[in-house]
Order: sequence, then structure tokens, then C-alpha cells
Amino acid sequence: MSSKKYDFDTSPETEEDCPIADEPLPRIEPGEYTAICEGTEIKKTPGWPRKIYIHFFICKGKYVGVNLFMACNYPKGTISPRRKYYKQWMLVNGGPPEKGNTLSRKIFKGTICRIRVRYTKPEHPDDNEILQYSVVDSIIEVITDEYHK
Repeated sequence: MSSKKYDFDTSPETEEDCPIADEPLPRIEPGEYTAICEGTEIKKTPGWPRKIYIHFFICKGKYVGVNLFMACNYPKGTISPRRKYYKQWMLVNGGPPEKGNTLSRKIFKGTICRIRVRYTKPEHPDDNEILQYSVVDSIIEVITDEYHK
């Protein structure tokens, strides 16, 4: 049998060696909240579908000031009416698009909505609830649409 040699870092740890913690993701009670859409961003992670993140700012109630997001698959080309992004877009638009029209993400910005918030689903059955954070599950209804008026 051959013995493996391990190269252990035995140098003293300095502040520059340590990672810096980012702001923790918010965790609020699941439920319905009034929020304004602050905008969207698209992210592409290799090996995963392209995603759009729709960012919301809670503007009423106990959690005023909390920022949350909704993630949806955001494919290039044609998108099915069964997809989450299509359904949310239709709600904000007030109806379906005409065939061949684009589903621009600009429609969301400035829209005040009633949103449904939930905790993320654990990746593993034994994950502790402390690892879960709050996300926007869906838009329930549009209250006002400041961007288009």
C-alpha cells in the first residue's frame, strides 16, 4: 500500500486569509405582503437554466424595508404559458400577450403588488430550518402599476 502525503497549511491564520460574511438572506414569516417591484436581473450559472430574479421591497406592515426576490426560469426564445415567469408577467400585464409579442421584464419595475412569501425548500431532509430563507413564491394581485401610468 502506498501512503498518501497531505500538504497541510500550518501557517498562522491572518484576517486576510478568512472569508468575509455577506449579509444573511432575510427570513420573515410566510404569508401575504404588500411590496413594490424594484427591478429585475438575469443570471446564468453554467449547467443550470438562465434565471430572472424579480426583486421586491416590502412597503407595508411588520416587515417594511425587507428586500426579497422571486426566481423564475428565463429561457431565450419561446416560453410556454405554463411557466412561472409567463404567469407572473400575465398578472402584471393584466392579460396574456398576443402571439409573437415579447414578455419584457421592464413591465415589473414600479409595480405595487400583493405577494405570497414562503421559506425555501430544504435541499436535504435533515437540513436545519436555520438554513432556510424567505422568497417570493408568487404575485397574488397587482395593486397599482406606477411604471406604465
